Amino acid sequence: MPKPAPWTEHDFSKVLKAEQQRILDLSRAQHDAFEQSLHLSFAKILKFDTAKGGVRVTEMARQQEECPVQADLPRAGPTMPHTWDTAVEAPSAAKLDNVSDEASAPQLFSPPHSPGSGATLQRSDSSLKKSKTKTNAEELLGLQTLVSHTKEYIDFVAGVLVLLNSCVMLAELEAEGLAYGAQLGFGRGPSLEEVQPIFQSLDTAFVFIFLVELLFRVAIERWDFLRDPANWFDAALVLLGMADLFIFVQMAGGSEAQNIILLRLVRVLKSVRAIRMLRTFRFLKGLRFLVKACYCFLPSLAWSMVLLFVFMCMGTLVLGNLLSDFIADETANMNDRLWVWDRYGTATRAMYTFYEITFAGNWPTNARPLMDKVHRLFVLFFAVYITIIVFAALRVVTAVFLRDTLDAARNDDEALITERLRNKTKYLEKLEDVFEAIDSAHNGTITEKQLAEILAIPKAAAYFQTLDVDVLEGAALFRILDNGDGRITHEEFVDGILRCKGPARAMEQVAMRSELRQMDAKVTKLIRALERSSIIPIEIEPVIED
Repeated sequence: MPKPAPWTEHDFSKVLKAEQQRILDLSRAQHDAFEQSLHLSFAKILKFDTAKGGVRVTEMARQQEECPVQADLPRAGPTMPHTWDTAVEAPSAAKLDNVSDEASAPQLFSPPHSPGSGATLQRSDSSLKKSKTKTNAEELLGLQTLVSHTKEYIDFVAGVLVLLNSCVMLAELEAEGLAYGAQLGFGRGPSLEEVQPIFQSLDTAFVFIFLVELLFRVAIERWDFLRDPANWFDAALVLLGMADLFIFVQMAGGSEAQNIILLRLVRVLKSVRAIRMLRTFRFLKGLRFLVKACYCFLPSLAWSMVLLFVFMCMGTLVLGNLLSDFIADETANMNDRLWVWDRYGTATRAMYTFYEITFAGNWPTNARPLMDKVHRLFVLFFAVYITIIVFAALRVVTAVFLRDTLDAARNDDEALITERLRNKTKYLEKLEDVFEAIDSAHNGTITEKQLAEILAIPKAAAYFQTLDVDVLEGAALFRILDNGDGRITHEEFVDGILRCKGPARAMEQVAMRSELRQMDAKVTKLIRALERSSIIPIEIEPVIED
């Protein structure tokens, strides 16, 4: 059996170059996989980016669309450190999209493809899809924003008009009362013939104003108008106002009997129109919160009234049975018997008396005559009832109402969203001030030296603590905020500080674990590929000379 030829230095060099090229190809393929997953992730993020207010992602996607062919240009084989740094420092594609990572996993250790027309067409097609998606999202968001702002202005104007209409109705009632008082001899006042035409004209003007407001609201909201019960209530009020005008027209040419009937209907409609003041509750934050709080404690109110009704029924039965003999006693004082019957003679009268004792607090006026004119032992009954029901039970009910009100305040989604947006706006303003203070050169970027100089000032470090950012070392913070170019832009500073704000959250920890797990899988594949190569297991037999 012939002996294998000895390995020369040239053979070693050839094998090492081949394996080095293979490792470079694998690294390049990994870089391309990261880049492809980033493109796929940006395409998905753009669908929701405009609605979520992502400024930085939109700007990055726009920059990639302006130069889509740059990634496809032929490039020289990079060295190993450059390729590894590029793969590590880039934002984790697995963090953005697991599907794109799974799709790119089989390509991690495949030979790199040569740039050609197919890749360019694919990237161009992807750029077109992204730009169309972005345009549609911006158009839809712009329309929704316009409708939302228009509804806010309509609600504000409608609230002001409702308050003015309420003031007019109060002034009308005041003028009519003074006129009727003058007829009864209570001072001087305007006559009804003088004030009625003025207020009738104002009522007519408000009816048509609210009709225009309702039609404008229908034109803006369209089919969404039917989904809000408050809109149905507004439409009913406008229809009642139109009916009010129609009745006034009928009164002008009707008989006296018809006018009396129509006048009563007008009074009823005017009373119903007073409910229009409830519309202001939707437009004022404080009133809306109070109404929601009242709505939240309605179940507790119902059950508390059931409980108190049971106690009042018990008191009614006890006192009713004890006082029935005194009411029937003909030897007792007639005035005292009449007073006791008026307060406790029947079940309904006794129930109403106990309602006054429980809620009005006038129990001495209803209890003292019984102790003085009937018997002093009634003091024991009232002492027990006042202590347990009026003092203890009512305070427990009040505490339950307070708890429900606080729960309503904590669960008010609109108020919470408004408060969070306000706090976020203030926080962003503080970050902009900090960035401008650090950027001494006013070139829109921060270097590591500038950040370290600022953090070396104890007052500046304490200010970062007030922003809920734990700053221990300037270099570590710079590495977190920097994307690898050695400078921190305004967008990088704001986004990085927002991510570093507060302690590590559960979602961030889960995302980090997932990212480490995927990185471990890729490193394992790389180690296995190196083990299957011919670099590690090569064993060279020593050359034996004869």
